[in-house]
Parts: sequence; C-alpha cells; structure tokens
Amino acid sequence: MKRISAIILMFLLLSFPALALAADTNLTPDQANQITEIHKQIMELKKKKVDKCVDFGQLTKEQGEQIKAKMDKKMKSIEENPSKCCPKPKCGQ
Repeated sequence: MKRISAIILMFLLLSFPALALAADTNLTPDQANQITEIHKQIMELKKKKVDKCVDFGQLTKEQGEQIKAKMDKKMKSIEENPSKCCPKPKCGQ
C-alpha cells in the first residue's frame, strides 16, 4: 500500500510542471493575426505540394482534394483559436 501511495505521489509531483507548461497563454489581437497569417502561408505551400503530388501521380485527384479539405478545416480551427496553435514545450526538454 505504501508503495502504491509513493508511486501516485511521485506521479502527481512530476505532473505539475507539465501542467504549468501546458497552460494557455493569451495573445494580443496583433500577435494572433501574425500567427494566423504565418499559418495561412504554410497551408498554401502545403497545398501546392499536394497539387504537385497529384500532378506527379503520387496521389489521386480525390486524395488531393481530401487532404486539402482537412487542411482547410485545420486552418479554420487556427483562425478561431490562434493561441492554441503555438507549439508547446515538451516536458523534460
């Protein structure tokens, strides 16, 4: 029983720093716009890559359209929540 309690306690103590790092940070509207614009540029480049893969026969036209539809859905999510799209530091790094 003591061993289980010690394991649980150790897990909780190690979890708190990770929870602190995972906290959302609020961006100013200007910062959010800058992040969103960068993501738009990245998505456009990725769409061009998908189009080239279709042109070269590595993907079918339908596969390319499906991939781009998922990208559009992701972009919409980023536009709605720009502060959630920033990379989070990994625990232990």
